[in-house]
Amino acid sequence: MATTLPDELHERVKALCAQGDALQEAEQHSRAVSVYEEALALLPEPREQWEATTWILAALVDAYFFQQEWAACAGKWSRTRSS
Repeated sequence: MATTLPDELHERVKALCAQGDALQEAEQHSRAVSVYEEALALLPEPREQWEATTWILAALVDAYFFQQEWAACAGKWSRTRSS
């Protein structure tokens, strides 16, 4: 069951994801990956319990796809299906 984050943490994660999204728009995909990974790292374990995990992993899938990093893309995609 996906759960929502505490408000303060949710805002930090959203801000990082917005930064990652802006980097994606600027076609700076590897930098976007770093920012999305930073957002993912903020989530308490087990990360799969948080609904934010799904949208962060989906953003990572997009970033890896645009870099043509197929193995990383597939790995993140499989994690979205289990969260």
